[in-house]
Amino acid sequence: MSKHLPTIDDAVPGKQRAADMDTAMTPRSKRSGQPHEPPHAAHGTPRRAFAIWVFLIAATGLAWAVGERGMGGPAIVTLLFGLAFIKGSLVILDYMAIRHAPLFWRGLTLGWLGAVCILIGLAYWKGMNL
Repeated sequence: MSKHLPTIDDAVPGKQRAADMDTAMTPRSKRSGQPHEPPHAAHGTPRRAFAIWVFLIAATGLAWAVGERGMGGPAIVTLLFGLAFIKGSLVILDYMAIRHAPLFWRGLTLGWLGAVCILIGLAYWKGMNL
């Protein structure tokens, strides 16, 4: 008499059996003929990440140089807030991998960044008019 001993496949509902794993582990291109996506496709490429990093360093250097020279005024502040918003957007979208997230999450994070920039800008503008 063969007695069935429980296995991990029996204990977890919806879990694939080991016999079915061969198909599950076959790359998509072999199963369906569709091209196989590289593992980093959803998060961009290393080249893109490097280019963004270089831009972030350059923008930070520009902001530092403006501060060291003592530049000010509404045009400079607008430039710096624009740079800050672009830098924050790149970090959110690419480094936090929100670029391919649902619209709700992109809107929430970029909306928060925009709201912070606008509120600080309004405080600066109000301070200039006192």
